[in-house]
Amino acid sequence: MLLAALGDVAGPLPATIVVSAHRWRYAMVTPDDAGALWDDGAMIGACGDWLLGPRVEQAYLSGLMLAEKVCAGG
Repeated sequence: MLLAALGDVAGPLPATIVVSAHRWRYAMVTPDDAGALWDDGAMIGACGDWLLGPRVEQAYLSGLMLAEKVCAGG
């Protein structure tokens, strides 16, 4: 369904060759209060579930936190 929706927006897509899914079943992390890491001087950052908790939603939220830090300049 997702590929079909992408095709509706982007136009015809090439044939799918391989499909796989990664499950978060074994994600075991110790959350960090930072949520995302950003070094303004080096202009490099890191985000992911490992900074907030073992769920895909927390990986997404960590990405949002990094985007906010980048846009704010630190």
